[in-house]
Formats: sequence, C-alpha cells, structure tokens
Amino acid sequence: MLRIKGDSVPRAWMVRAGRNGEREVTAIVESRAIAGWSELPDITDCRSRGQVKEAIRAAYGSQISGAVLGNWSGQLWRFRDVMQVGDLVVMPLKKTADSIAIGIVDGPYFFAADQPEGMRHSRPVRWVRPEVSKSELGSDLLASLGSLLTICELSRRNAAARLAEVSEGRADPGWITQESDPLPTSLNDLVEAVPRVMTIRELLNYWNFRRRTARIVEEVTDDLAELGLLAVPSIAEGWIDGHVEIVAMPGQSDEASESSTVPSAAVNAAEASAEAVKSGSVSYSVSTMDTARCDVMTVRLDDSLSVTVTKMALQDFSQVAVVDAQGRLIGAATWESIALAWMSGEPALVRDAMRSAPSASPEDELLRQAEVIYQHGFVFVRDPGGVVQGIITSADLSRRFGDDHRPIVLLDEIERRLGNRINSRCSVDEMKAAGVAIKSYGATFGNYVTALGKRPLWDKLEWGGLGQVEVHAQMERVRLIRNQLMHFSPDPITSEEIDLLEKTARVLRLVTSDAEL
Repeated sequence: MLRIKGDSVPRAWMVRAGRNGEREVTAIVESRAIAGWSELPDITDCRSRGQVKEAIRAAYGSQISGAVLGNWSGQLWRFRDVMQVGDLVVMPLKKTADSIAIGIVDGPYFFAADQPEGMRHSRPVRWVRPEVSKSELGSDLLASLGSLLTICELSRRNAAARLAEVSEGRADPGWITQESDPLPTSLNDLVEAVPRVMTIRELLNYWNFRRRTARIVEEVTDDLAELGLLAVPSIAEGWIDGHVEIVAMPGQSDEASESSTVPSAAVNAAEASAEAVKSGSVSYSVSTMDTARCDVMTVRLDDSLSVTVTKMALQDFSQVAVVDAQGRLIGAATWESIALAWMSGEPALVRDAMRSAPSASPEDELLRQAEVIYQHGFVFVRDPGGVVQGIITSADLSRRFGDDHRPIVLLDEIERRLGNRINSRCSVDEMKAAGVAIKSYGATFGNYVTALGKRPLWDKLEWGGLGQVEVHAQMERVRLIRNQLMHFSPDPITSEEIDLLEKTARVLRLVTSDAEL
C-alpha cells in the first residue's frame, strides 16, 4: 500500500470548501476546515484507513465504485489522521474571486454533530490569512491548487515552505525554473502535476517496480485511486514503454466533479479496467504484446507476386498482409498459400495466392487469440477502421510464454467450458443477486470462480456428483495460475501446475459437452 513519509517539517494541505464554496464562510467564521461527505457518520473511532473504508461502504453502499471507495478513504484518512497539528491548510475561495485562505491546523479531527449535513467532518484551524490574493503565489504554486481532490497534500516544488512565507505576509520566494520539465519526484508531487503524460515504465518507477504482474498492476491501480488519480489508458494495456496520461479520477468527492481532461469514453474504459484489476478479474489484451503495434509488410491485390515473394525471402517474412487502397486488411499471402497457388497454375498477381487472414483488435483478450495464433502461425492486429497496425506470431507467443503452449490451450478450454456452463444456467441478474460483482463489460473468469462458491448458483449447474468446496478450491488454484501465466514477464509455469490444469480440464470434459466450448 501507499506509504507517506513522516517529516518534522510542517506539511501543507489543500481542503476544498465545496464545488460552489458552500462551506467556506462557515469554515472561516468557526475556525475549522470542513471535509464534506454529508452521508458519512462520525469517523472518530476509525483507527485505520481500512476502518474508514468500511464506514464509507456502509454509508454509500453500491452508489460508489471500488476505485472511488479507495479514493475517498484515502482522502478522509489523511484528513482524519495524517494531517498534524501545526500543518498548513489552504482553502481556495469561490465567493471571493481569485483568493485563497491560509491557516494552521490547531487540533485533532472532530465531528460537529450539531451542524447541518456536509458541515460535520472537521479539523480546528486558525486562519492566519483568511483572504490572500492568488496574485501573491507563483504560477506553479497556483497550478498545484488545480487538483480535483477535496483533500490533498501540497508538496511539489517546496510548496509547504513557500506557503509558510506567504502565511506570514512575505512574498512567495518562488521556485528555481528548470529548463526542462522533469517528472514529479514523488507520488504526492504527481497529484499536483496532473494531467501528466508519461510511460508506463516511468510510472512504475515510483514503486521501484521493473515489470507488470497481476499483483503489481493491482497495487499501482489501488495506490493511484487512493490519490484520486487514474491512468488512461489502463496500465494493464499496451507496451511497457507506451504512454499513459495520469488524470484526476472522476468523483473526487461526494459532490459533482469538474470535467475530465481526457475524453469521457477513455476515462470510462480506464475506470472499468481499474475496477477489473481491483476485483481480481483483470484480463490481458492483445495490445500488451509489443508487436501489436509494429511495421507490417503490406501488398495490394494487383501487386506482382514474384516481387512479393522476393521481398518476403529477402526480409525473412512468412506472411504479408493484403490490404485495400485505404490500408484495410482483406487477406494474407503466406508461403503455404503461394505454394498451393503454384501447384494449381501459374499465379502472376498477389490476388492469385491470397488466403483469408486471422485478425484481432487491440482490445481482444490475448488468451482467446492464442489458439488461433498457434493454429495459423500468426494473427494481424487491426485498428477500429480495419487498418493493419501490427502482427503477433507463434514465435512472439513463445518468447512471452515459452515453447510449451499447452497451458494457454488448457486455460482457454477451462474458461470456455466453465463460462458457457454458468452462463447457460445462471442469468446475470441471478449472479448479481448472489453477490457476484459483474461489470457492464460482462463476466470474467474471476466472476465464474466466485460463482462456484455461491450455493444457489452451484445448484443450478447440476453437478451433483461433484463437491462444491473441492471444485471451487480447484478453480481458485486455476485462477492463480492464470494470473501467473499472464504476467507481462512471466516465470516458467511448473510441471505441477500444468498437471493441475490438465486434471481440471479432464474433469470439465466429463461434466460438460463439446457444444459448451
């Protein structure tokens, strides 16, 4: 989990007073900072962030997602516990244009039960400068106040020391301007720097991680959510040196949030991926292969076949993509299709030796494409318009998963048999009613494993000859192997794990039909 280092030097915090400044007058008059969250009861007795999270879950229920739950609990725990007496508080003012209030924390958290809803979660604050023109702050310090979080630390570019100077009526000493714009040095600094574009590798460096695994993706996603941040697209997608934009997560408080800095569709997709990661249902897409975006040799229908063959031989290509005038995939020419064409005549053009071509979109699940790749030797990757953008070959899969592709095929079979059995006998509403958290993008293997542990759903499967506890435990082992295998830089799968997959597939073949594949 995210750890915020302690320091003897007073820290600086921003506490917003509501979207329209509805709490600022009360805050100034009554000498307190007010956090909002009108439906949340007193959290004085919460001794950990986990207990704060439980209190939020009890108050808001299904109204909020898991990612927002982590975000809110992080903010409120900082307000409740991390913020110390003597720290600085900055409150942006809405009712007084272009101004802020600066104060000093004067006591511990308290719950003002006699106040109206939304005015109760409080910290005593001595407002030493209740109205400061924003013109007194450097532009970089003002930018730090742009976070959409209700509560966040201000630490970037020596913010606390500079605000201390301003709180005493002196000028902002400013920050030594850098010729370049280096990456924020810490996660707290990153909060103040969003939106910010960086590579996935650069983001992982904040945790000293060098690769992505299911556990690492979950930890990074959870820590970002705690800080109110979201990576768009998800860090579970794309190449490790591909770029993501770190943006403020929608729903930073229990009030309406401001507009996102990226298209809403991209934010929604990233939020869905974050939810999948946090629920343990993460899947890995075709885009996680680095060759999913690479230069691909393409030819047209009326190109010379002899020239094409020469280029394939010189560049050691086993296949080329056949495209139309707009670059859209229409087929492939392979050594096999060329040989068959020569056996049946004297082909002169590419069209004479073309065959159909397997293809996938970057969002397709990699596991589901593995069997196609091993069967045909390749699959072209196309964008939403059908334009070829990459290729994944069986050699690429071998480099990632090893030469033995049995685990991939077995996992695909297990998931298909189990998923089709459950989906044919249990409706989505029945699964949700039983406590299986299925998102809008559909059920995942993790959902299927969870469903096996629910007695009402188990009974519908009509597997009376099998023990529910034993099958559920076995499938949980399969899920863990699946996560291990689908790591971005996986360790070799053991012979014992392959044996477990084979035994599981064998049992499923006995209780399902091939029609359920």
